[in-house]
Amino acid sequence: MNSQLQGPSRPSSSNLFLKWHGPTAVLAVLVYSGWGALVLLHNHIPIFILFVLAGYLTALHTSLQHESIHALYAWPRWLQALVAYPPLGLVFPYPHYKKLHIIHHRDARVTDPLDDPESYYVTPDQWKRAGAIGQALLLANNSLAGRMILGPVITVFRLVRQELPKILRLDGKTIQLWLVHAVLIAALFWIVTGVAGMPVWKYILCFAWPGLMLTLLRSFAEHRSADLPGERTAIVESGRFMGVLFLYNNLHVVHHRQPAMPWYQIPGFYQENKLQLLAENGGYVYRGYGEILSKYLFKPVMHPIHPGY
Repeated sequence: MNSQLQGPSRPSSSNLFLKWHGPTAVLAVLVYSGWGALVLLHNHIPIFILFVLAGYLTALHTSLQHESIHALYAWPRWLQALVAYPPLGLVFPYPHYKKLHIIHHRDARVTDPLDDPESYYVTPDQWKRAGAIGQALLLANNSLAGRMILGPVITVFRLVRQELPKILRLDGKTIQLWLVHAVLIAALFWIVTGVAGMPVWKYILCFAWPGLMLTLLRSFAEHRSADLPGERTAIVESGRFMGVLFLYNNLHVVHHRQPAMPWYQIPGFYQENKLQLLAENGGYVYRGYGEILSKYLFKPVMHPIHPGY
């Protein structure tokens, strides 16, 4: 892959705000402040509006966790943990997500169902073992409607299927991971129920569920199978509303090429190098999430069987 791309580099020591990732710090304060306000005022907000606002903030927090994995190189670890560890989305312990996502960034194996933990492909043997119902679910999960409706349940099911056997084998690291996660969730629910008086079901329905739905929207058409690794990663051009939600990870080819680039530098880098990036990824680009919706609302974006097997 050609390395002669022009774009922003790490800020000089004279710009302390950018050097210390000031935009990310401001965003983190806004996310947690907004989350706290929605939790405290939940009884005064119509449930549909709460669903939209809380889902957006929860998904944005997941994007902050992703930023913490890659780009917050100037922050001390305790500050990264303060931003990333609170389980606003409930499902994934941050260290578990971090471990799997780092594996995902082995670009030579992206989309491989055996080597990429974020792949939505399966091998022919896995397809056969799934049976008729499992195959129907796999196909449905590769349509946008299926990913948004069934995706959160399938995601939780897969996580339980992967982690429960380790716990039953008394794997010490796994047990420690989930005990810490359970303590953090208990603390979160103490705030949500004990302080704000919000029922657990309402937090799951209005915060965790739509937050995971929006995160799954970002990853829906993010990768495809291709012979060349550079052509496996998509670009989804979008406006600022969705761009900020995903911290411009929708311009995903930029992220895979420059994982440590801060989110607020990605749009400028993309615009300066757009033609070359499109050439490198084989023109794998969508003109926004509206195009994805119009093409794949009820149609699979890909067949679940990986063509390389």
